[in-house]
Amino acid sequence: MIDDHTADPRVDLLLEQILNSGESPEEACHSCPELLPKVREGLQQLRQLDEQVSGLFPASDEGGCEPPKSVPAELPVVPGYEVLGILAMAGWESFIAPDTCGSTARWP
Repeated sequence: MIDDHTADPRVDLLLEQILNSGESPEEACHSCPELLPKVREGLQQLRQLDEQVSGLFPASDEGGCEPPKSVPAELPVVPGYEVLGILAMAGWESFIAPDTCGSTARWP
C-alpha cells in the first residue's frame, strides 16, 4: 500500500486492520509502536487515494435512474427458448437465462 518498497509488510496488515475495524492507528500499533509513523503515512496515502477516486466516480445515489422496485411476477416468453429464470436486473432491464448454452436474451 505504501509507496516505500522497503516498508515492513506488517504495515500493510495494520492498515488493513484499521480499515476493517475502524481502530485508530495508535490502537492498531499498540504492540509495535515503532511502526506508527509508517502506518500514519500509509493511512494518509489511502485517504488521499479515496478522495481522488471519489472525485472521479461520484456516488451513484446522486441522481440518475432508479432500479426496478421488484422482480416481475411472470417470466417473459422468448420464442424458441425456455426461460429458466432471471440472472440479474440492471437498471430498467433484466437478463434472463434461456435453456440454450451460450445464448443470453435481454428482456426490457
